[in-house]
Amino acid sequence: MENRMYEGCKSPRVSVIMPAYNVAQTIEQAIVSVQAQTVSDWELIVVDDGSADDTASIVVEIATQDPRIRLICQENGGVSAARNTGLAAARGEYISFLDGDDLWYAYAIERLLLRAEEKDADFVYGRTEERFPDGKTALVGPVSAVEGFVEDYLHGGTELRLTFHISAMLIRRTLIQEYELSFPFDVPNSEDTAFFLKLLSVTRSTAVTQILSTYIRRGGSATDEGLWRPSDWEWQAGIFDLVLPFVREHRPQAVEALLSSQAYRSYRFALSALRHGFVREADEYIARNYEVLVRFVRGKGKYRDRMKCCLLLKSPTVLRVFIAKL
Repeated sequence: MENRMYEGCKSPRVSVIMPAYNVAQTIEQAIVSVQAQTVSDWELIVVDDGSADDTASIVVEIATQDPRIRLICQENGGVSAARNTGLAAARGEYISFLDGDDLWYAYAIERLLLRAEEKDADFVYGRTEERFPDGKTALVGPVSAVEGFVEDYLHGGTELRLTFHISAMLIRRTLIQEYELSFPFDVPNSEDTAFFLKLLSVTRSTAVTQILSTYIRRGGSATDEGLWRPSDWEWQAGIFDLVLPFVREHRPQAVEALLSSQAYRSYRFALSALRHGFVREADEYIARNYEVLVRFVRGKGKYRDRMKCCLLLKSPTVLRVFIAKL
C-alpha cells in the first residue's frame, strides 16, 4: 500500500528513506525532525515493514498534512528489505536515510548538500551523536575528517573503521543506480557495512565535522556486551566475503585492506567467543577459519596480537581460554 499524493510533483532534491518497524512511540518525532529541516526540497519515504502497532496510522495522519511524505506498507522483511523498497521508490537527486527512532538536527540536509556541491561529491557524511539506554552518549564520525576510498579507512594496518552512521549521510542516487547498490537482506546484521564497503569502492567519501543526527541505541542490540551472541558477531567478520567480488571488480587496490580487516575481525571474534564462554563455538570457528587467522599472524597488526593469535592456533582448548584472557 502506498499513498499517491506526490504524483504530478517535480522530483525533489533529496529523498529521505525511513524504514519503520513497531516505532509508534518514536516515529512522529523522527518525522518532525525531517519537517524541521532548513532545506524544504525533500520527499520522505516511510517504509512500514509490517508493524503490529500504530506506526502506519501515525504516518498516514501526518502525511495528510504534508504531501512530501509518502507511506509504503509491506510485509515484514527486515530493515534491508525496507531500505531497498525506499531506494526503488526514490525520485530525488540525492538519497539520505533516517530510521524511525532516530533524529536529525535541523541543519542536517543543508550541511550535507552544501558540502556535496562544494566538492562535487557523490557521498558526503557527518557526525552522529549516539545515545545509550543508560543516558550516556558518544560521538560517531570524523573529529578530523577521514575522506577517501575503502582502503583509506584501514586503521593501524589491520581494521577497516567506517567512521560514520547511516543517519548522517547523503548519496547521489544515480551512483546507486549505476552500480545497482542495495542492502543485503539475507544477513543477520552489518547490512549497512556491506552497502558502504561497496559504495566506497566506486566513489570517495567527503566529510563534514558537524553533528547531524542522533542515533538512539535500544536495549537488546546484538552488539550489547551483555547480549553477546556468536552468530551475530561471526557475521561481522564474514561480511567481507559478501562484498569481496564487488571490490575486486571495482576497486582492486582495496582488496588487501579488506582481507587485512577480515583477518583482524576473525581474530577478535575468536578472542571474544572464548572470553564470553562460547568455547565450543570458538574452537569450531578457529578450525573453519584457520587460513584467515594465519593471514592475520603474518600480517601487519600489532606484534602482541599476532603472537596471541599464533598461540590460539597452536594450543589445545584449555589453553585457548587462558590465552584469550591475557
